[in-house]
Amino acid sequence: MKQKNYNFRLICLTLLMMIGASGLYAQVDYLCFTAEEAGSVSLKIHTSITANIQTSTDGVNWTDYTSETNIPLAVGEK
Repeated sequence: MKQKNYNFRLICLTLLMMIGASGLYAQVDYLCFTAEEAGSVSLKIHTSITANIQTSTDGVNWTDYTSETNIPLAVGEK
């Protein structure tokens, strides 16, 4: 029985090495709007907030966000 447990651990370690550590993390949408119809969304950010807010419609390309700037969204776009 111990040999099977060892083999299982070895297989798991091999898979982790193959996919790399970056494959362990899931993508997270911290705040996500999905358009049910075409239009735009904007956020009003109070001046006391110092967070670096960025937007993206594809989850890859990110741009800094300026308060109350309209973000155009097509139907189904996030």
